[in-house]
Amino acid sequence: MQSSKRYWYFAGFLGLLIVGLLVFTFASRGYYPVLMVNGTLISNGKFKQDFQADSFYYLNQLKTYHPEEAEAVVIPTLDLEASVLNRIVENVLVREEAQKEFGTDLDVLVADKLTRFNNDIAFQGAAESLYGLPFADFRERVLVPQAQRDVLSGRLFLRGEKIEDWLLKAKAQAKIRIFAGDFYWDGKAIRLTSEDKKS
Repeated sequence: MQSSKRYWYFAGFLGLLIVGLLVFTFASRGYYPVLMVNGTLISNGKFKQDFQADSFYYLNQLKTYHPEEAEAVVIPTLDLEASVLNRIVENVLVREEAQKEFGTDLDVLVADKLTRFNNDIAFQGAAESLYGLPFADFRERVLVPQAQRDVLSGRLFLRGEKIEDWLLKAKAQAKIRIFAGDFYWDGKAIRLTSEDKKS
């Protein structure tokens, strides 16, 4: 009886230890969520990769158009993070609607739109230089969402709608949760909590 109790205590302790290690591993790799859009969870890892790419692009634009400011510039981190989060929200909403509209044909339509970039070495090199991403990542993070938006825009245009108007309605109806204290959802966009305090 004693040995049976000891076994269960040991098994429970071992189970808790394994769960703790898994949580630590997932958290340290950025797998914890920062945002949820209509039930779709966005991991901190994905968000950080998008943010790094945008930061890289921002600095490259400065170096190109304002080289004298590029060395001393301080990236407006929270503003840029809010911009990235808002783009992620829009991309998820667009993808969901495009999947409703086109079903399994969506992937084919998107791939067709992106065919011209497959062998364009100059474009691929420019994209990698501008965003600091391998082209495969640039394709998934930038080109695929843009192609999905273009496909959905075409369908909405045939109905006499603009994607901008559709997005306003979709955002108003979306269920958005943010798991980062610096931001909140105001029903239309992700805003900085500090901005709210200033007003």
